[in-house]
Amino acid sequence: MPHSILMFQFSKGVQSRGWEEFKHQNQAYDRITDMYEKHLKKLNPDQLEIEYTVTNLYRYIDSLPDLGLFIQTGDGTYKPFGKAFIKKEVLRRIKEEAD
Repeated sequence: MPHSILMFQFSKGVQSRGWEEFKHQNQAYDRITDMYEKHLKKLNPDQLEIEYTVTNLYRYIDSLPDLGLFIQTGDGTYKPFGKAFIKKEVLRRIKEEAD
């Protein structure tokens, strides 16, 4: 899996912008799921277990003002991907982890 850079923005304020880099793109997909789970825990601090559906996760991704992923190609350049691609790949990763 190629090197990846995840760029995100949690609110309309520019101070909520950030980015993280990963050695493998699957780590970026795991990080997106982790971001959502942390968001849920923040909203529900008294709950020990929180369940959600893929639809809930997709809504969270869609609610972010900005979310993008740059994946390194074979020639060393980076190809950008948006929310639709990210949602598809996050689902693939969740299914992969469930097996």
